[in-house]
Formats: sequence, structure tokens, C-alpha cells
Amino acid sequence: MDPPDVPPARSGPVGPDTGHRTLPDRPERDLTPPRGTRGTPPLARGGRRGGGWWSEPPVGTVTVTEIVTLSAAGLVGVLATVSLATAHLGVFGLAQVLVATLVIAGGLAALARSRAAALPGITLDPAGLLPVAAGGALALVLFLPGFHYATGGADPGVYVMHAIAISRDHSVWIHDPLLAAANLPVQVAGPGARFPGIWISDAQTGAIVPQFYHLWPALLASSYTTAGYAALVATTPVLGVLGVMLTAVVARRLAGLVASWAAALLLSTNMMEVWQAKYPTTEILCQVLFVGALLGVLLSVQTRWRWPALVAGLLVGIGYLGRPDGILLVLLAVGILALLWVLRRFDAGAGWFAVGLGVVLPYALWQAYGPAGTYTQANSVPGPAAMVGLIAVCAVGALVLRPVLARVVRRLDRLLAEDRARLWFGGLVTLAAVGLFALGRVRERLFGPDYGMSGPNLIRTFDEINLQRLSWFFTWPGMLLMLAGICVVALRRRWSPSAWLVTLPTVVMLVFYVWHSRNSPYFMWVGRRYIPSVVPGMVLLIALALAALWAWKVRGWLRLGVPLAAALVTFVGGVQLSQSLELRGHDELGGSYQIVRSVAALSGAEKGIYLWAPVTDCCAHPSMMFGSPVWLIGDEDSALLPSGPRVVPYVQQYARTFPDRPLFLVYPAGTALPRLPGLVTTPVRRFAGTLPHWEQSSNHRPDRAEVVPYDFTVYRVTPTL
Repeated sequence: MDPPDVPPARSGPVGPDTGHRTLPDRPERDLTPPRGTRGTPPLARGGRRGGGWWSEPPVGTVTVTEIVTLSAAGLVGVLATVSLATAHLGVFGLAQVLVATLVIAGGLAALARSRAAALPGITLDPAGLLPVAAGGALALVLFLPGFHYATGGADPGVYVMHAIAISRDHSVWIHDPLLAAANLPVQVAGPGARFPGIWISDAQTGAIVPQFYHLWPALLASSYTTAGYAALVATTPVLGVLGVMLTAVVARRLAGLVASWAAALLLSTNMMEVWQAKYPTTEILCQVLFVGALLGVLLSVQTRWRWPALVAGLLVGIGYLGRPDGILLVLLAVGILALLWVLRRFDAGAGWFAVGLGVVLPYALWQAYGPAGTYTQANSVPGPAAMVGLIAVCAVGALVLRPVLARVVRRLDRLLAEDRARLWFGGLVTLAAVGLFALGRVRERLFGPDYGMSGPNLIRTFDEINLQRLSWFFTWPGMLLMLAGICVVALRRRWSPSAWLVTLPTVVMLVFYVWHSRNSPYFMWVGRRYIPSVVPGMVLLIALALAALWAWKVRGWLRLGVPLAAALVTFVGGVQLSQSLELRGHDELGGSYQIVRSVAALSGAEKGIYLWAPVTDCCAHPSMMFGSPVWLIGDEDSALLPSGPRVVPYVQQYARTFPDRPLFLVYPAGTALPRLPGLVTTPVRRFAGTLPHWEQSSNHRPDRAEVVPYDFTVYRVTPTL
């Protein structure tokens, strides 16, 4: 069965994909613009095929929606990279970031219209705009407002704290005056960590480099500098909306209007997507970069416009600045480029992509093995020599193998020009996909529970049921539609390079994470791994399958697939929407920012020092939740107290070292304070209440809000009169 965008195969070699073929009888067209039209294409040059408002855009053109959304993704990537670069240089500031971003964006815009870029015709495509706009509007309703998350002890809090620190101190590096003070004891939360996620780089100078890669907090810092905490909170939802719109645009380019409507509905309502579009972590930014790169590659492949390939290469490299596993997509891209060279398919678009990737890659490698080297190592990523070696092997291997395999490539071209050979190869791909799907379904029965190391502890990962856990959010009909989408790509009579370019990274990353998620076993936490590339890729495959089903005809005229496709998308979308509406009014740890500001305000106009009681229980202890935010968000100095008898000389040392600064002790309510000779402790304020927190679970879909209680008292420490 052919998908709706593929005409019957013709004899001869397999040619490039040529654009929006959603109508089965649509003929191929030459992609080369008419003579004399390069560089100055009028709007909708060539007219619309079919003459109607709802008709497809001309083959070989790009739409205004595609240009706008790709440009938005590119602008986000450039803004984030400039924010990070200026923070690494210690000169972060809104003026510097905006000026540099505008200069780079202006250069990219000039390249887009250059003769070398071969700009094709541009069309409005109002029909294609509708699902993109509708998906964006639905996403706005479900994604906004973002979570007002401002506690320590977990990843999102560290990102928010670091962002505000970058905005205030203009640098990725944080200076800790307590560590830098001579002969002052500073209790750490763990080896090399002042607080969870706040890692010590140089204890003698007081240099702190927070955990994780720093692209996301740098971008949040630009938002915070522009319009304060409200803008910081809104950044993730706005990027989530852009991710949905990009996915709908890619689906339109890949398989037509039905696919675009399906992708817009399914991604905007997926509970994993809604959660991450509200949660201030890096995954939703990386999704925008990934889907933007997909769109850039598709536009370049289908229209021969080289500029989108350049942007795509930039976005793949920038994605590596955001997450350590971004190296997987970099290596995949390098491998595909090497394969294209060997197969003699390396065209100008591939060259522009390589240039874009090459511009960012050295910077990404420097961050990965420089400022973020400890985090890279903690994630079991191979060292710099191995990474550079892999890239070099791909490049050199391609150069060596191209002449050696020239005869083999020519024979392969002739072979794949035959329908039977493509059918056999597609059948093998289909069998492999079905086999992997079946293995994921019965993995628990075959191999039993899966265990892994979490720090020094051996824990159950629940990886053996990862496929089932994905079905909580996509439903089993949705999962089977995804598998059907892979089969449609593999078994179509005329292969589409565009479809393969979407399918390959999706399947590779899906298998990689389903086999081992490399994260906490709890949802919604573990879902972060799938958001950047797997979730939008799965949605695109589902949309492709639905579009193929929609076009299915019996005896050439009976469209039985239309009601079936409509029923399936309604069922899957309805289930997803019912799940996501539960999150609509939830605000994860909302109210924590106000608590942090209130605690920090107790010192008045002076900068206070807050010493927090030792942690006695996980996660909800006040020192875990508010110790580091009072420091990095509230701009007060903050440290943990030691346990046992060491606490008395510890506090006395702080009182002697900082006699003119307000000194506070923070203890859980009801805790007896130690006797401090020569010092008086006076209760200043008690903070008590609850914060909303979504349920965490490993063996069922988290579906309800819980509360996290907090109850602590702040004491002022003064010398005895």
C-alpha cells in the first residue's frame, strides 16, 4: 500500500524527493527554478496546482509558514548559543546578547537570499497554515502557564537557579565567598558539591560550575534579564508551542494536510509533551532544535535550497551544547554524511549542512570536555579522543572507500532501481521493526526485571517495561500506528528520502532509550529522555500512517480508510487530551519562588548568611528545598550545617568571621537547637504549608497531584550582650 504522497514507481534510477505529493496522481516536476528567476523569487511563483485555495503548493517551492518556523528555530538556537558564549566569556548582558544575535541572524538572512543558496519559489499555502496555527493555539492553552519551580535538590531547580545567577553575575561560573574565605569551614552536601547539583570547580578560589550543560540556563538567563521571573517561567511553554508548530510543518512537508492535522493534535495533547512544556528543563529546547533540523534537511532535500541545510547543521551542533546525548545525533549526522559521500549522493546541500555542523561542533566539544567535563564523565560519555576519533574515522573512511566501492555503488544503484529489490529490502526493514516491537513487548517475560546502578546503589530501572510505559501516553493503537508508519516508509513503491530521514533518527533514538533510559525509573521524570527526538518522531510516524490510511481505497474508489483514520486519531487524541487536562491547572512546586524571596528578605538591606540544618530525610527537607535557592536566587550566602558536636564551633566560626552581617540558622520546626555559648538564637519567622507535587510512579501512569509539606523556622544568631 502506498502512502498518499507517492505516485506509481517508474523505471530508472531512484531520484530525489520532490516535495508535496499528497495526491496520488500528481506528476513529478523538475526542481530547477525557471531561467532568470534565481535569487529574486516572487511570491507563489508558478501558480497553484489545481487552481483551488485548498490545493497543494507547487512542487519545488517553500511556504511562508516553513520559512517562518525554521527561522524561529534558528533564531532560538542562535540566541541560546550567544547567551552561552557571552556567559562563558564572563560578559553576559542583554545588550551584548541582542546585538550579537541580530548580527548573526542578519548574516544568515543574507545567506538565505544569496545566489549560492539557490532560493526557490515561495508560496503562501493558507491550507497548510491552518493545522500549524490550530496546533499552536491548542498548545498555548495546554502549556501555559509554566511551572513556577524554584526549589533545590532536582534538575529544574538547578537550571532556574543557575539562570538567575548568570543574569546577576554575567558568567557561567559562580563565585562562592564562603568557600573562598580563608580558614572558614564549609559543609558540603556530597563529594565536590556545595548543594545537590551545585558542583565545586575550585575550592580555593570559590569557583562553582553547576551540574549539567549550560545552554538552557544561559537562554533562561536572557529571558530573566529581559522581563524577570515571569518571562523565565514562560520560556518553556513558548518553546513547546514552537515545537508543536514545527512538527506540524514537517508533517505537512512529509505527507500532506492530514498528517499535519494529526501531528498538531497528537503532539500538543500528549501528556509527556505537556509536562515537559511546563517543566523548566532543557528537553523542550532540544526538541525545537531537533525538529527544526529535520525541517531544514527536508526543505533542502526537496527543493535544493541550500540555506535550510546550513541551519539544520547549526541546530544539530547547538543541540549538543544542550545535552550530552546530543553527541548521538551529531555522530548519526556525520555517519550519514560519510555514507552520502561513499554513495556519491553528497550534494551542495550536504556540504552546507556539514559547514553548519562544523561551525558549532568545536565549541560543543570544548564545553563537553571543559566546563562540563565532570558531568560528561558522569554520564559515561567517551572521552574527547574517542569522539574526535570517531568523527575522523567517518571522514577518512568515506574518502578512502569512495573510489574503492565505486563499482559496488553503481551495482547498488541499478539494483535499487528495481521494484523487487526495494520490496525485499523494505520487507527486511519491516520484519526488523516488528521484531524489535515484539521484543519490547515481551522483554519482561524473557529477561525478567532490569537493574542498574544509580550512584553507588543498585536499583530496579523498570527498563524491561519501557515500551508499555510509553503506551500509557500514546495508547496501544497509537504505538501500533507508529509501527505502521515505519512499515509505510519501508514498503512504499517509490522510496522517499524525506521519510527515511525522519524515520532513521527516530528509530535509532527510540531503540536506544527503550532499551535503557539512563535516568530515574520514575515517570514523569524518565519521560524527559524521549522528548527531544523520540516523541516528535513517533508523532510524525503516526501521522504518516494516518495519512496513508486516509488515502486507502478499495477497488480504486471506496475510501474505507477515511472513517478508520478519523476514528483512530479521535481516539488517540481524545485519550491524550483527557490525560493532559489533568495537568492544566497543576503548578509543580508552585509558590516555592515566593518562599525563597521571603526567606531572603529576612536579612533586610544587608546580605545575610543562612546556615541550614543537616539533611535527615530525602527531598522534602528544608535545606534540600530552599538552601541553594536562597543563595543563588535570593542572592544571600548559604551553607549547610554539619551534624553532631561539630555544629557549635562551626556556627561560632561564622559569627567571628562575619560579625557585621546578619547570621541565621534554619531548622525544621520542632527541632531542638544546639546550645551555642556566647551566642543568642532568636526565632524570626516560621514557614509552614504545602507545595503541589505530581505523583511519581514506575508501574502506572502518574495521574494525580499530591502535596509536599514544608515546616521550618528561621532563627537570628547574635552575640551575647
